[in-house]
Amino acid sequence: MSITRRLLLTLATAGALAAFSGHALAEDKHDHGKAVDLGSATLGAHTVVAERHGDLVAGKTATFELAVGPAATPPKAVRLWVGLEDGKGSTKAKADLEDAKLGLYHAHVEVPAPLAADARLWVSVEAADGAASKGSFVLTPAAKK
Repeated sequence: MSITRRLLLTLATAGALAAFSGHALAEDKHDHGKAVDLGSATLGAHTVVAERHGDLVAGKTATFELAVGPAATPPKAVRLWVGLEDGKGSTKAKADLEDAKLGLYHAHVEVPAPLAADARLWVSVEAADGAASKGSFVLTPAAKK
């Protein structure tokens, strides 16, 4: 399922689908490898759905796609890093807004070497009023049974 469709379903269950009504679904224009669904989280007033594209290799760059909704209240900035919550040894990246109507973001993030066993994808969403909310996603989710 594409990240856009997953965000729409996530927001629909939260009762926020109206923010997306009438917008066509965007297709990913990048080819960075197989998409791995990392799940969704609520960060402040925003719902974030994350995907990793391609393999996760220590010392290399990883590609992430995020959908941040509702799009009616876009964040001022979305930042990501791979590693531990405190960000030590990690490089933060600012995600690029690719589709303002749907709240779709794209980011290339450096993966630290060595990569800690409990490393996660950390996402910080800065709201328009400057308030920041932070949350994390498991980098390699367990296989669904």
